[in-house]
Amino acid sequence: MRLGPKILLGLGFPETDAVITLLRLATIHFRPLVRTGKRRRTKDGSRMPIHPTAIIDPRADIATDVEIGPYTIVDGPVRIGAGSIIGPHCHLLGSTVIGPRCRIHASCVIGDFPQDRAFTGSESFCRIGSDNIFREHVTIHRGTKEGTETVVGDRCMFLASAHVAHNCVVGNDVTLVNGSMLGGYVTVGDRAVLSGNVGVHQFCRIGELAMVGGLTYIRQDAPPFFMYDESGYCAGINAVGLRRAGCTPEERAELKVAYRRLYRTVGTWTDAVSELALTMQHPAGRRLIEFLQAPSKRGFLSRGVPRGQTLEADEPTGTPPILKLRTDFDAA
Repeated sequence: MRLGPKILLGLGFPETDAVITLLRLATIHFRPLVRTGKRRRTKDGSRMPIHPTAIIDPRADIATDVEIGPYTIVDGPVRIGAGSIIGPHCHLLGSTVIGPRCRIHASCVIGDFPQDRAFTGSESFCRIGSDNIFREHVTIHRGTKEGTETVVGDRCMFLASAHVAHNCVVGNDVTLVNGSMLGGYVTVGDRAVLSGNVGVHQFCRIGELAMVGGLTYIRQDAPPFFMYDESGYCAGINAVGLRRAGCTPEERAELKVAYRRLYRTVGTWTDAVSELALTMQHPAGRRLIEFLQAPSKRGFLSRGVPRGQTLEADEPTGTPPILKLRTDFDAA
């Protein structure tokens, strides 16, 4: 037997709207407090797969085959492309555009106000490409200044609790592993991978196909095609990623030369970039030079070497400097 509001009213409860609502919540078979009524219908009369507990703003532009889970809120002129699936308890708001075939899992927040004291409430935007996967609790905020936007490309995968702050520009095929955080105005190149709990300082740039190790704090620009360890040091080229991306052996060899000149050779950074600009011939090498010569607000990551090693030049033979294991810790 279902214990409904009418039976409970017969027990002496006053018949008011507030009491009726509380009684509905107290029934054995739970009925949602807020409903949108019948599922929305398309122009041809077919039913849209939107859960009846979802709250949809009438200004929203949603493709007819979009699935929206329980208790999700779509607030404002949000546009959602065909084939997208929105999980339960999500919040999509503002002037946000979500491309087709995106999969947004539970409790994601996309298009909310930026976490920036400079935000004054002016209209800004959030633009998401197609075929993206956002796992649980991903947050992506809109731009800060009027008319600006936060942009995420296509085929990205953001794992649980990843955060993309205001005015970030994230390229295609980017992976943010659990807990990765991008500060405001960060740029991430195509196919970059940021491992678990990576933090990126605002205004930094992460180059394409960069591989950043877990728990790393990126405080300056990270050039493309290289790997970075937990101390923020460059550890070598991303050989596996380069092969998977279809880079030729000649391109990989040229990038190895660039790595040694930038990070393992005594001299200034400016001189190294100038020399490489004259020698890099293949497409990947030229894109590296473009990144290094582009304006930078944060500078580039330290040329330090891993703990326990030191950079020394082999002057008698004139060969490039090599890493040698330190053995003089007690003397130091």
